[in-house]
Amino acid sequence: KKEGTKLRKDIKILEVHLSMNDEDDDEDDDDDEQMQEELAQKKKRLQLVTQNLRQIERDLLRFSCYGEVRSILSKANESSGKYLKDYEFVKDVGGRLGNVKLYKNQKGELVVLKKFWTDTKHSGALNRELSMFNFKHPLILPINNIFYENDVAYIETPYIAGGTLRDWLTSGKAKTSVEIQSMIRLIAQAIDFLHSHDIVHCDLKPENILIKQNEYDGTCIPIICDFEMSRNINQSTGVSTTRGGTMMYMSPERFETGHKPNTK
Repeated sequence: KKEGTKLRKDIKILEVHLSMNDEDDDEDDDDDEQMQEELAQKKKRLQLVTQNLRQIERDLLRFSCYGEVRSILSKANESSGKYLKDYEFVKDVGGRLGNVKLYKNQKGELVVLKKFWTDTKHSGALNRELSMFNFKHPLILPINNIFYENDVAYIETPYIAGGTLRDWLTSGKAKTSVEIQSMIRLIAQAIDFLHSHDIVHCDLKPENILIKQNEYDGTCIPIICDFEMSRNINQSTGVSTTRGGTMMYMSPERFETGHKPNTK
């Protein structure tokens, strides 16, 4: 926007100078040609800047319905604990191994702690989950904090109170075509973002998509979580050595017994 404003100002100045030169027959023609050339370049640049700005505005428009999701984006959290004793246990909230629990932090805010063993056998899942540590995107569940106690690592994430996509689908409330289209579109955007950063989730299913409800208009926003099975193409050896995932949602090449799909 700043560049566009400056270009418009420069173009007006050049046009004024050229109009004044037209009234003065004694003005050097070389100067006129130079200014005409500069004017043409600036107009061309302004056209490109305007096109880019419109594209950015269209991209941002897709996120306009969930501006309040910013509040859960990864940030320096002064209330994050360094030990499990810094948190107050509330209840179990799931996980394949019962390793996901709801706690209150030192500020009384609800957060989720996910427990991982750090030994060689289990460290892969922890490393894959931590591959998302620096990712910041409204549709990806952020990691607020990580701390270690003995042979256990705890990953802290925000608590999303809206349940999962499975809960949304089976709530019994009829969904409009607009709601369904919006949900699919937002999930696709999140997947596209992951793929553009060479991350493949490998276990995408309704249970791994949380639902955040916009407090202003009730819009439901999907947030992808649980990257224990994910693959980072840039860090991959090229061949997947596990058949991780959920049977009903596996891709055909991962479903086939003994087949090791290429992760490149």
